[in-house]
Amino acid sequence: MTLTANWWRNLSLVAVLIVLFAIGAGIRPELYGDSAWVVNNLLVILQQAAAIGVITVGMTFVIIGGGIDLSVGALIALAGVWATTVATQSFGPVGMIFTALAVGIGAGLVNGVLIAYGKLVPFIATLAMLVAARGLAAQISGKQTQNSREVVR
Repeated sequence: MTLTANWWRNLSLVAVLIVLFAIGAGIRPELYGDSAWVVNNLLVILQQAAAIGVITVGMTFVIIGGGIDLSVGALIALAGVWATTVATQSFGPVGMIFTALAVGIGAGLVNGVLIAYGKLVPFIATLAMLVAARGLAAQISGKQTQNSREVVR
């Protein structure tokens, strides 16, 4: 694909986005009247999309390498539950970050060892990790939501 064709393709995507905003403004004009509300809404969307973007980049490398990882969502839940539990025990935001990273690194290491040295198929290894992470997250949390807002602020 030439540079010009690539440029036109990207420009068409931007045009579609602008058309969608225009349709939204036509359907609900009251939402676009207050510019502060629009800016705050866009910032919230970008903040939420950032986490999904980081996960997507990691999964892209896995898929390009010819693998598959079914356990990503369950590991995110496990890392969140464990980090929140640690934070509520007065370890603070730094403890949350290190706990979440440790859970992700540890589970990734287990998956990697099972696949590389245990010669397990990635589908089976990550499916087992999905079940284990989901069960452990449910056990730790007692299937109850936890609030970490006070710790993070």
